[in-house]
Amino acid sequence: TFPSAAMNRTIQSLTVLILTGSLLLIVLSIPRAGQIPTLFARTAPLSPPAGVLDRLYNTAESKSFLLLKTAASSSLDPSVDDDPFAAVNVAAPLPREFTVTISEHRGSGDRRMPLPKYFAGAECLVYGIGISDSIVFESEMARFCKVVAMDCTSPMEVVGPAAEKAGVAFRPWCVGKEKKLMNIDESRYTKGQSEDRVYEFYGLLEIMGKLGHEELTVLKFDIEGFEWSLFEEEILMMDSVRLPAVLVFELHAEGSNGLYVSPELVEGRDGLAVNQLFLKLWGLGYRTVSKNVNRGDPKCADFVLIRNHISASIE
Repeated sequence: TFPSAAMNRTIQSLTVLILTGSLLLIVLSIPRAGQIPTLFARTAPLSPPAGVLDRLYNTAESKSFLLLKTAASSSLDPSVDDDPFAAVNVAAPLPREFTVTISEHRGSGDRRMPLPKYFAGAECLVYGIGISDSIVFESEMARFCKVVAMDCTSPMEVVGPAAEKAGVAFRPWCVGKEKKLMNIDESRYTKGQSEDRVYEFYGLLEIMGKLGHEELTVLKFDIEGFEWSLFEEEILMMDSVRLPAVLVFELHAEGSNGLYVSPELVEGRDGLAVNQLFLKLWGLGYRTVSKNVNRGDPKCADFVLIRNHISASIE
């Protein structure tokens, strides 16, 4: 038998009610302008953090920490050094809706950066160190923050106008205490430049002092092997209150492409050294949120680290 007309009307009415209710739930779940999505909603900073995202943290952190601690406390099988970054896992996975993806060249892949509004206070300040002739990352971050780009080897005629157009402050400075281990005049990044050009080197804290900055929100550096001395001589030695909220960097291990990285800079920087570095960063509160091994050089990888849980700083 076929349903009666009355039954058909009843079914249609129920269908309309169900669809209306579903639409209302969807509308109510959309954050209003300026409202933090419910996944990150906090009435006050929590320690330790709790909630959906934090369960992701805790599970990933436990596995990542055990792997890293084991790898950093013992000599590795030589075969492991085929991938010196194998023991460094993403410990704090972030949902895509809370990140901005920044694509750069040179095989680095996409960087998934946490959106500044979720980790920055009233003042958001970014340093981009070692930019060469590209300010893709810095230009993107300038949409959200005040940005200073630095590189004493950059072609001024290219970077200067591009930085000005993007609203990025540019300084022709290199970060480092001295020109050590590699003659910068022989670097591929300085070929074709005037012999009279002066290459200015300053320490990170010295630069912050010159620019009148007390704190950094994001410190990004791509300095072709010099990152090891930056970590050991400056970042790992900084007062905890001055440590950047986010570190974005390219790390080179022993065996990196010699066309870009002086072998002396990465001598002895094997998988064990990589793991020990990340264990020290872990102790300072940093967690890896993005990792990309360079497509053209497996001894080089890009990382994004956030300090002290992104969710713990959100009110």
